[in-house]
Order: sequence, then structure tokens, then C-alpha cells
Amino acid sequence: MPDPDPRDALELGTTTGSPLMVAATAGVVALGLAVAIGAGPLADVAARVGTDLRGGDSYREAVLGGGGR
Repeated sequence: MPDPDPRDALELGTTTGSPLMVAATAGVVALGLAVAIGAGPLADVAARVGTDLRGGDSYREAVLGGGGR
């Protein structure tokens, strides 16, 4: 079936996004990159905290000063 009025057709991709939409997209991309970069150090800290919580020796040493049991 032919288009009865081809002049009213939409042209896709001929406009730029609104500044708010561009800023929101850039913010989400930046946040994603920050999470990806910060995941390694955060995992290291979490592992260290987990080890300290399971053992408790370093906590007792810091609070009681080496000789307390």
C-alpha cells in the first residue's frame, strides 16, 4: 500500500537530545565508571574487615593494647 502523503513522514536521527537528557546520560555513565574503578579497592577493604571480624585479634590489640585477653 503506497503512502498517501509522503511529506508527513518522520525523519529519524535528525535532532539532538535535550541538554537535560544528555547530562543525565553522562552522569549515569560517570557513575558506572566510578563504581567499576572503585570496586577493586572496596572489595579489598571488605575482605580485610571480614578477616578482622572473624579473628578479632587486631581489634583486641587496638583496644586493649597488646596484652589483654
